[in-house]
Amino acid sequence: MSDNDNRREFSRVSPRLDVVLTTEERTIRSGQTQDVSMSGLFCVCSDPFPEGTRCQVTLLLGGPEDPVRIETSGTVVRSTDSGIAVEFSEIGMDGYHHLRNLVLHNADDPNRAEQEIKGHLGIKSR
Repeated sequence: MSDNDNRREFSRVSPRLDVVLTTEERTIRSGQTQDVSMSGLFCVCSDPFPEGTRCQVTLLLGGPEDPVRIETSGTVVRSTDSGIAVEFSEIGMDGYHHLRNLVLHNADDPNRAEQEIKGHLGIKSR
């Protein structure tokens, strides 16, 4: 485990999910999340928002006919030529539970992920 991993508050998981990022000016649709955690995500996109951009985030789980939606808001904390990292700032209760289940079901160590989640108040530090 690297020092960078030790500083993370939440474990990352790597499911490939459809994600939609929306601002007042435009929408990015990407089918390539690289990492997802309880605090944010990184997604691959060709025309990323700049750092500091506030956006709405919708993660789509399941099939295209009737996907489960995890809706949250966040801020772009890193923008590169290959994609963007978004830190979540607000999430509803249903979205929180779906995100929690997504992380736990995809975690390399579900027990560790559960302890990390229990050590926080929602998506923020206690």
